[in-house]
Parts: sequence; structure tokens; C-alpha cells
Amino acid sequence: MKHILVPTDFSTCASNALEHACNIAQHFGANITLMHVYPIPVAASDVPTELIIANQFKEEADVNIAKLKTRINQSHPEIHVQTVINAGDAPTEIDFYLKENTCDLVVMGTTGAGGFKRIAIGTTTAKVINHIQIPLMVIPENRPYSDIRHIVVSTSFERNEINHIKHIYEWYKEFNCKITLLRVDDITTYQDDKSSSQVTEFLKHLKDAMHQLEPDTVVIKGVDVSSSIIEYTKSAQVDLLVTVHQHRGFFSQLIFPSITKEIAFHPPVPMLIFNRHN
Repeated sequence: MKHILVPTDFSTCASNALEHACNIAQHFGANITLMHVYPIPVAASDVPTELIIANQFKEEADVNIAKLKTRINQSHPEIHVQTVINAGDAPTEIDFYLKENTCDLVVMGTTGAGGFKRIAIGTTTAKVINHIQIPLMVIPENRPYSDIRHIVVSTSFERNEINHIKHIYEWYKEFNCKITLLRVDDITTYQDDKSSSQVTEFLKHLKDAMHQLEPDTVVIKGVDVSSSIIEYTKSAQVDLLVTVHQHRGFFSQLIFPSITKEIAFHPPVPMLIFNRHN
């Protein structure tokens, strides 16, 4: 891992995510790019007040991002930091930056929310999750950084998931941590024999791909997958939850909401999200 992108709105939540990103960058010897996107004012009259407001946004952003860079230089002098300030829509600008630059990870903060606030936050989060081509780490608002000792990977024990577990291998080596592969089966359709044979077959293929990796495996039965994963991470002293985001059509998403997005609204621990095409 060489380059981490950290979008920021200068909030407490974003500041906490930056602290996580700095510690991860320090472990891997990576550089950090701080990115802020300010909104483009909409003209309400012939008076060019929107240009004045835009200039104010830019000036404030310049001051705030310079303060963040100074803070990183003082607390983590070994990390090379660059900054980017753009005007526009945050998810769109993030996507554009990632297409034009080589990054290995994006780190963002998130707040637990419900009702209208959840809709507002969810729109940005969902756009980033849907379009990002590289791993995305989502940091809960009040979660302080701690070194990673236990990684849980949410999996279906399907062979096409092995490639994503390969990405976790560098984290496994860097932090010398425990890895647990977790699957939640529908309690109404669970079949013990079928589940056991699938896990055994999956571990055989995983061993062929990464013979040094020896993960634990846990299969639990539940009614709601998202809730079951969240409860497990809370009870098992998990430091990082890894999920793979599945793309679905519009009507399918209405009937079967994304498990990744459901958890990302209120992650109990830092969450590393891969898209199926990562």
C-alpha cells in the first residue's frame, strides 16, 4: 500500500478518520492525500453573490486543510502529505480523482444516523460505495484508533471471494493479527451438512492460494444478516470488519437492500469495503 486518499469536511468525524488513516499509513509506509470538496453556490439573482460565496468557501478550505497538513507533519513527520481542494459534488470529485490518480485505499468517517439525517448521509455514502474502484475504509465517528488484532471477513464461502481475501493478506502480515471468516445463514433454511462441506471446500481452495493463512471460520444462524454481523463484531472484540459490496439492479435493491450499505450506516468497528470488481 503506497497511497491513501482521505476526503475531509473538517468535522470531528472526519478528523477521527484522518487519525486512523495516518496510523495505517505509518504501518505501511504510505503517502496521504487530503481532499476537500466545497459546494458550488447556485445563483439566485443577477447579482454575482455566488462567486463571492465560492471564494469564501475556497479561502476557508485553504486555511483548514493547511492546519490539518501541519498537524500531520507534527504528529507523523514520516508521512508525505499532499492536499487537493475542488468545488463540486463530493462523490463525483472523489471518483474523478481516483480515475486520474493511483490510490490504494480511501478512508472516510461516518456517523450513525436515522430518519432524514440517515437519508442525507446515506446518499453520499451510497454513491461512494457504488462507484469506487478501490477498497474503502469507513470509520465510525467515536471509534479511536487501535492497532488491528482481529479482522473479521464477512463471506459466503464462494470461490470468487478468495481474491478479496488476498487483499487482506497484507494487513494480516503487517499487523500479525487473527482473521475470522464469518458467514450468516438464514435460520429457516440452514442445513448443517451442506454448510460444513462448503466451508471445507472453500478452505481447501484458500489454502492452495495462500498456504500461510490459517483463518478461523464461524457460521452463525440468524434472521437478519446485517444485525447478526453487527452483534458478532461487538461480542468478538473485532478491530476491522471486511465486506464485499454486491451490485444489484434498482428493483432488486428495493427488495433486498445491500448488507454492506446497511452496516455502513452504523458500523460498530472500522469497516473495509471491497466492490465485487476490486
